[in-house]
Amino acid sequence: MKLNYIPGWQEEIDKDGLKETLLKRLRFHGGFHLSWLPGMTGVSQNTLKKHLDRLVEAGIATKKVSDEDFHYRFVFQEVAAEEAEATA
Repeated sequence: MKLNYIPGWQEEIDKDGLKETLLKRLRFHGGFHLSWLPGMTGVSQNTLKKHLDRLVEAGIATKKVSDEDFHYRFVFQEVAAEEAEATA
């Protein structure tokens, strides 16, 4: 049993899996701080960081350090395409 989590997040994780839930929530919110997620999901920060770092490696998200925390942002495909054209 997970001690600290928000039920809506846990239901989504149970239904869709952690990776898909993180992707959907990242897309919906646009971004979030890593320190915020364990309290919402009931999943350890290290596990969350591994999943989010994989999204960064795949080009789906970006990661910045801000205030001693990691901030992940969703990369909208239209924006990424425009940036690629601008640098070409």
